[in-house]
Amino acid sequence: MSLQARGRRAQGALGPGPDGLPLLRLAPGDTLFPCRTRSGVEAQAETLAAIGPINTSKAYRATLEGDVVNAIDIVRLYAGYADKLFGQVEPVGVCRLIVSWNFPLNTDVTKLAPALCCGTAVVLKPPEPTPLSVLYLAGGKSPLVVFADADLDLAAQWAHMGFTYNQGDLDAATTRILVQDGLYDRFLEALVETTRNYPVGQPFDEETYLGPLVGKDHYDRMLGYISLGKEAPRRGSQRASSSGRPSSSMWSPRCA
Repeated sequence: MSLQARGRRAQGALGPGPDGLPLLRLAPGDTLFPCRTRSGVEAQAETLAAIGPINTSKAYRATLEGDVVNAIDIVRLYAGYADKLFGQVEPVGVCRLIVSWNFPLNTDVTKLAPALCCGTAVVLKPPEPTPLSVLYLAGGKSPLVVFADADLDLAAQWAHMGFTYNQGDLDAATTRILVQDGLYDRFLEALVETTRNYPVGQPFDEETYLGPLVGKDHYDRMLGYISLGKEAPRRGSQRASSSGRPSSSMWSPRCA
C-alpha cells in the first residue's frame, strides 16, 4: 500500500466536527483508550501519523517514521519501571504536565509514561495550538469501567449515580462508561432500567430524585448536547432510551 493510501486510510478515524475543526471519532466497539500501552500505540501508529499533518502541519511520512516510532520507543523504555521500582521510590503526588506544541506526541509520552509507570497521578495540559494527538492518546476523563466479574446491577446503580448526582452538576461526574466485551447489552439493559426508577420532578415532591437544572443557560446548553446526540446514529451510536420533558426546566436522563 502506498504512503498516500495509508495516510488516507488512517484519516478514516478523523472527520469534521460541528465547528468545522477536525473531530476524533471511533468506530463502534473501539476502545476509548486506544493508546495506553506500547502495543496500543503501535496498533494506532497510522492514525497517530495522520493526525500529525492536521495537528502540526508536519508531513505524514515524517510523523509516521519519526515522531510515532520515537513515541513507541519512549513508552517501551519507561514501561520497564512499572515492575522494578517497588520499595525504591514513592509517588510524589499529582504532577502538572505541560506539553509543547511543536512535538506534542513525543513530549506527551516523555512526561506521561515515567510518571504513570511510577504510580504518580498527573494532570496534563495539551498544547492549545496542537492538541489533537494528545487528546487521541489520552481518551478523555472520568471513566467508569465495568469488567466481566462485576455485579452488573450494582455497577448500573453506581453508573447512574455518577452522572445524575446533584443533577449531574458535579466536576467528577461520570462522563464515559467503558464496558468489557460481551457485557454491553446486559449492562445497558440494567442501566436503562435503573434510570427509569429515579423520578424527575419538582424538588419539594417526596418522590423526586432529580430536580431542575441550575439555570436557563445550563438548560439550553444541555438541549444543544441532546441535539448533537440525535446525530449519533451516523457515528455508530444509538439511543437506548427516550424520555419526555416533565416541564420547561427539566428533562429526564437519556441513555445513548
